[in-house]
Amino acid sequence: MSSGVASNWADSTPLATFEGVTVLMYQQSARYIFKQLKQLDKEKQLRGFFQYMNYMDRLVNSKCAAKDVKEFVNLENLTQTMATRASFYILECKELMRDPEFTEKKKNNERYAI
Repeated sequence: MSSGVASNWADSTPLATFEGVTVLMYQQSARYIFKQLKQLDKEKQLRGFFQYMNYMDRLVNSKCAAKDVKEFVNLENLTQTMATRASFYILECKELMRDPEFTEKKKNNERYAI
């Protein structure tokens, strides 16, 4: 356990869902996120859980303002940290999807399995 292998494995191994295969759940989630990105491209403001996507560029370029443990575990700091991490991966995937070598179908089904 002290090596971190077990915890890394547990974090990265998908767990079974009541809906079936977890890979399909990942694909559905990714498609919904890309749908939200299309709304942003139309200059519509997102609300609710996806509100952070309105300012992803600012998030990925920001620095953590927490100075001590109390500030690190503050719910607002944790929320911003998770939004920053999600923004980083969303922007990275968005860039990969711009690859002109593959059709939209091949990107979704073969190349990136989204």
